[in-house]
Amino acid sequence: METNEKKQMILLYQQKFQKYNKNPKSLHWKNKESQIIRFKVLTEEIDKKDLISNKTSILDIGCGLADFYSYLKNLGFSGKYVGTEIVPEFAKSAQKRFPEIKVLSQDIFQKPLKEKFDYVFANGIMNHKLKNIEDYRQKFIKIMFTHAKKCLGFTMASKYQKFDKNPQKIHYASPEKYFSYGMSLSEKVILRHDYLWHDFAIFIYR
Repeated sequence: METNEKKQMILLYQQKFQKYNKNPKSLHWKNKESQIIRFKVLTEEIDKKDLISNKTSILDIGCGLADFYSYLKNLGFSGKYVGTEIVPEFAKSAQKRFPEIKVLSQDIFQKPLKEKFDYVFANGIMNHKLKNIEDYRQKFIKIMFTHAKKCLGFTMASKYQKFDKNPQKIHYASPEKYFSYGMSLSEKVILRHDYLWHDFAIFIYR
């Protein structure tokens, strides 16, 4: 991602946060319901024992307002949660909302973390249309996977979406392409395209 593209992206979210405040629309989600559906899909790939274990660690990349942590907490999660966020206002708000977690105002693409986590998740953070986006995505996925001890899970907008497309702002990805790329990193990969008609999820296991 070029510096100018990053600045424009951050500005977009800052403007939305100023308009919608603590609402999923600030994060570019259509509504709360679709956000929850994605959370459910990501959580289903966490081992049930890990979900309730206080020894489990989760890294949420592009955590926004830490809504995923709120969802996990309601399911009984009591482990370690760390979020990273490039929008300072989101990071500050999430940290204030949940003082018991750690939210880092950091771009792990440019500055990866040294620590590893059982599960790493990235929910819809690679949908923005950028120059050289395929190369950027693959490098980012590889970086994220290096942080995962058990599983990396991420969601993307699907090229099979037939309605409401916004090609100026969103890049619609090929599920097959990212399944294939996942297989280049691991022999254990899951592709899900069954939960929303315009979205897909990839899970890459160690």
